[in-house]
Amino acid sequence: RETTDMFNLIAIIFSVVLVLAIGGAALYYGGEAYTSRTQETDFAEIVNGATRIRGAMELYKSRNGVYPGGVEDEVLGVSATEELLNRMVADNYLSGIPSGNWTIDNMVIQRGLEDVSQCLHVNRLAGLNTDLAPEGCPPCSDAQFSTWPACQEP
Repeated sequence: RETTDMFNLIAIIFSVVLVLAIGGAALYYGGEAYTSRTQETDFAEIVNGATRIRGAMELYKSRNGVYPGGVEDEVLGVSATEELLNRMVADNYLSGIPSGNWTIDNMVIQRGLEDVSQCLHVNRLAGLNTDLAPEGCPPCSDAQFSTWPACQEP
C-alpha cells in the first residue's frame, strides 16, 4: 500500500511539473503570436472603421446626389468631422461612430494613430517595406508614400 501511495505521489508531482513547463513554454513562445494578433486586430479595426464611414457617405450620396459635408461649430467646439459623423449616426447612415480620432477631408478618411510604433505596425501589416520610410512611418506630406495607410504629421 505504501509503495502504491508513493508511486501516486511521484506521478502527481511529475504531472504538475510537466503541466507548468508546458504552460511556461506556451507563454514564452506564444507571447509574440498574441502580440501580433493584437496588432492585426488594431489594423483591421482601422480599415473596418474607414470602410464603414466610406460606405455611409456613398449611401448618402446615392440618396441625395452629393456627399455629406460637416459644418464647423465653434461655439460648441465640435470639429467638422465630429459633426458630420454625429449627423450620419442621427440620420441612420452609421450605426455608431467607429472608435478613434477620425478626420474626413475631400473623401480622404483618416484615423489618428497612437504613436510612431503603431504607424510602423500598420504599414508592416499592409505588406509594405517599412525600411523605405524613417522609423517605418513616413511623413504624410511626402507624395512618395501617399498610398501608405499610415503616416505622421510633421
